[in-house]
Amino acid sequence: MNFNQHSNPNENGPITLYQRGYIMALHDLGHSFGEIAKITGRSKTLISNFVNRVLTTGEIEPRTSTGRPRKLSAQAVRATIRSALRDRQQSWEELRLGMGEKVSMSTIKRTLREHNI
Repeated sequence: MNFNQHSNPNENGPITLYQRGYIMALHDLGHSFGEIAKITGRSKTLISNFVNRVLTTGEIEPRTSTGRPRKLSAQAVRATIRSALRDRQQSWEELRLGMGEKVSMSTIKRTLREHNI
């Protein structure tokens, strides 16, 4: 079985679904972390962290990224877009004041830019 056939162009990048299954299969066959690292071309640390996470959580999928939650709810985003499209002549300040929420000008601009407005 050729592991690199399904590898990422960046071997330091995320592990593909195929690779995750292959790593777990090698582990189930009794290979050590070091042996799996040599076979797959990935670091021993990556292999051990991945296998231990799968054995602990039972999840083979990667964890969702954490980060700061969005300031605007989906409803507020829709209202902002609707307001911006309804009156294209209003200033940024008028748009911000019409929001009803305390948000920065950059948040409004980023939201509209993300929706190509």
